[in-house]
Amino acid sequence: MRNYKDIHRLLPPVKLKINRVGVKNLKKKIVRECNGTIEVLNAKINAYVNVPATLKGAHVSRNLEAVNEIIEEAIKGKIFNLEDFCTELAKKLLEKHEYASNSEVSLEAEYSMEKKTPITKLSTQQMYTIHAGAFVWKENEKIKGRKWIGIEVEGLTVCPCAQELVRGYVEQKLLDIGLNRNLIDKIMKNIPIASHLQRGKATFIVHIWDHEKVDFKDLIEIVEASFSSPILELLKRPDEQQLVIKAHEKPKFAEDVVRIMLIKFLEKYGEKLSDDTFLIAQQESFESIHRHNLYAERVLTLGELKREINGGNVNV
Repeated sequence: MRNYKDIHRLLPPVKLKINRVGVKNLKKKIVRECNGTIEVLNAKINAYVNVPATLKGAHVSRNLEAVNEIIEEAIKGKIFNLEDFCTELAKKLLEKHEYASNSEVSLEAEYSMEKKTPITKLSTQQMYTIHAGAFVWKENEKIKGRKWIGIEVEGLTVCPCAQELVRGYVEQKLLDIGLNRNLIDKIMKNIPIASHLQRGKATFIVHIWDHEKVDFKDLIEIVEASFSSPILELLKRPDEQQLVIKAHEKPKFAEDVVRIMLIKFLEKYGEKLSDDTFLIAQQESFESIHRHNLYAERVLTLGELKREINGGNVNV
């Protein structure tokens, strides 16, 4: 076999470090076992290493070899969580790229869960997007790492502001036709008040240490409970009626969704994770009566969240 010159190991014409070199949007099937059930996920994977200033380029084929090897480990049942898949792949990249001091892996995968419609109890498949990743580095001849797991969920929000405007209008109309205040109060308490609704997309991502665990299914539950209502692909008429009425009973701004996600996560994981756990909570509402979208975000550590909730320093 002919010996080829290793161009990658030559000195570059400009001696500068490169932070990330590798493959992006690599499409792979990941097979894993979950509670005795085999799951197949279609994933898009990014896998990078850093390159020193003394090296012209990275041996990117090694990234592809590493991906295939870790997929085999997952098939054999040695890796269960997507964030651990990313961690093991990041470590494998450092093994294969001896010149690299750090590596980063991220992936995005579609995940389906079976849900029941609220009244008719029919089965319907709900789709979610999982985000996972890991950053691994060499430190004093040891390998250290952080990983992250997150979820992207669609849900429904009802605008509190528009609802209050309609409430005032309805109250005045009822006064104008001669109803007394006590009867009006009963009507307003028991009849849903109209508002505009919008589908929205919430994203919640948690950065943790290598030894810590967060179940993405818990994140799905947390995020769905933060909307005015979850949405379902299949709805028969009784289900649709129930969903719309219940949503109007819980009007929420995008800001409310972000805040509720954070407090629900604190209730679930506040005592299980380190205070330097890094949280990203985002909500994008696809406005129904405007041509723009509305966006809200909060980024903070778990420790900062605890201090704010407990009455510490709050920066608005």
